[in-house]
Amino acid sequence: MNDIHDLNNNMINAEIICYADDTAILFKGRNWEDTYNNTEMGMVAINDWLAKNLLTINHKKTKYLCFHKTAATQPNIPNHIKIHTCKLTQILDCNCQSIDRTNSIKYLGVILDQNLNFKEHTLSLANRIRKTAAILKKLRNSAEPFLLTRIYVAICQSIASYCISVWGSAAKTTLIIPERAQRCVLKVMHKKKFRFPTQTLYKEAKVLTIRQLFILRLCLSTHKKLLTSDLYDQLCKKRVFKMPSLYVNTSFGQRFGAYIRSHIYNGMLHYCNMKDMSVREAKIKLKDCLLQFDYFTTESILY
Repeated sequence: MNDIHDLNNNMINAEIICYADDTAILFKGRNWEDTYNNTEMGMVAINDWLAKNLLTINHKKTKYLCFHKTAATQPNIPNHIKIHTCKLTQILDCNCQSIDRTNSIKYLGVILDQNLNFKEHTLSLANRIRKTAAILKKLRNSAEPFLLTRIYVAICQSIASYCISVWGSAAKTTLIIPERAQRCVLKVMHKKKFRFPTQTLYKEAKVLTIRQLFILRLCLSTHKKLLTSDLYDQLCKKRVFKMPSLYVNTSFGQRFGAYIRSHIYNGMLHYCNMKDMSVREAKIKLKDCLLQFDYFTTESILY
């Protein structure tokens, strides 16, 4: 499979990403028409590579989606992409196989939607979290509180934190859906009433909210990478220890990549001075600090 990446040099504005047997191809262009033409040309090259390796595309499983921010920027292109084996890339009514368009697709366990707001992923996640309540309800009368918390971390928190660094920066109205499911599980686990105060619930359970899990994961990965880089010594010599961040003009761009990572890390430094700590020490300190945060303080770290 490794030589499939050689096609990157032959395709226009495309990037091939492989993880085991899951392959994604990203095409881009100056406009939607340009992107559509690049995609069709790229898929011809992909199909030729597959034919040489005695492989074929599974057209039922293979889909494509167009990333755009708003309804006004939706692409005005056909709802399918032809994989031309007839070598006539300008003819749309040929009998070549095609790939259909979809609004969302599941890749490596994360549902990616065309607006990248992760609404579909959080809805699916909330349903999976709620299903764990039945297990914890059966165990709450027989297991010790410490053991019950360990089971919660193993079967519920592990689901909630999977790939959280990708989708954890979603909007408050989107992330509240799985957080409500998480609160439901905690109330069932600890035999609390329906309207039991949320802040008290998390403090008594000694667990983090989903947004706090995202902040913890990002801070630890950033801190670990920083400790092993040359940038760490340079920052220590400065009067203020602060990670450099890229300038991003739009609120959409501020939810992703280098900006949100450095922004959250710098924000947490005001509450938790982890500059000289190891990763393990920073994890303990960060968790204790986040447990004291209320909802609004947690959200202020991001926005």
